[in-house]
Amino acid sequence: MEGYDQMIIDVEITGCDQSGKCTTIQTSIDTSMIEIPRSYGPI
Repeated sequence: MEGYDQMIIDVEITGCDQSGKCTTIQTSIDTSMIEIPRSYGPI
């Protein structure tokens, strides 16, 4: 996979604090905004 192909990734993050209250965050990541280091090799 070469170049910077655009892809939208839907991410859901759930975090809980010490009192047990949990919050879920839904977000989308546009991979065209992310630079992938070459050292990671082929994905």
